[in-house]
Amino acid sequence: MKGSGFIAEKIKALAGRGVRDILDNCGGYDVCSVVGRGIIPEHRVSFEPYMKKRGCSVDDLSNLINLSIAEISYQVMSSGKGFRGIYTCGGDITVAVCSRMQNVGLRLLGEVLPLASYGEIIGGDSAGLKIITKGGMVGEPDAIVTCVRYLKEKLTV
Repeated sequence: MKGSGFIAEKIKALAGRGVRDILDNCGGYDVCSVVGRGIIPEHRVSFEPYMKKRGCSVDDLSNLINLSIAEISYQVMSSGKGFRGIYTCGGDITVAVCSRMQNVGLRLLGEVLPLASYGEIIGGDSAGLKIITKGGMVGEPDAIVTCVRYLKEKLTV
């Protein structure tokens, strides 16, 4: 992709802002989150102008988003704040997060919902960290609530 330096620069900027926001505001909460605004239809941005300007594809821009979320997740989880579990939604996000944390795999320990699994991370910077990962386009609207509750229950056992 043309402008790979641009990509690295954007990831660094996006991640830095996101990490500060999360760490500055998550004290006293059981759950902290990174959620892209694009999840809300009226906030979605057309990729077309960015694709033309940077000479890249929609896949390149999607990858930028995935890598940014992965970097934010890595920095937050590495902050020393004692996070013990992570929830990811979407295969591309899960792969990006696990890749950034240099994991070798996931040990599946249970099924939360169809296409939502509970397990622990194998190897890398977050070995032993509990994880729930759910397919991005599956589940009822409250699937995240079910998954996070499940994770919280497992972390208190």
